[in-house]
Amino acid sequence: MARRRKPRRRTLGGEIAHLRLRYKLPGQDRSRLIETPVLASQVTRSPSESLRLASAVAGFADALRGGSRMDGWSLDAMIQSATAAKGRDPNGERAELVALMKLAQAQIDPNQETRIGLGR
Repeated sequence: MARRRKPRRRTLGGEIAHLRLRYKLPGQDRSRLIETPVLASQVTRSPSESLRLASAVAGFADALRGGSRMDGWSLDAMIQSATAAKGRDPNGERAELVALMKLAQAQIDPNQETRIGLGR
C-alpha cells in the first residue's frame, strides 16, 4: 500500500494572497487604493476580537439595510458575537454598539417578518 503524501504549500516569500482595496472617503470623488501582501505568518486559526466585532458590525449594518447579504446569521447571533468580542472597552463604545443592536432587535414585531431596516 502506497503512503499518501501531504500536499505541499508553495508560497512565494511566504505570501499566500495579495489584498487590493479601493475606497472613497465621504464627499470625495477620487478613490484611494491600498495594496498589501497577506503573509502565511499573519494567518491565525481563530479570528481576533477586533475581526469578530467587525464582522458583527458588518452583519448588523446589512440587517439595517434589510438583511440581503447575511442569510442564516440572525440578529441574535450577531448580538452574541459582538458581546463575546467586546474585550477591553475603556470608552464604552463596544457596549454602546451591543445596546444599539438590542434596541434594534426590540423594534422587531414578533408577529411580522424578522427583518429590520429599509430594505424590508
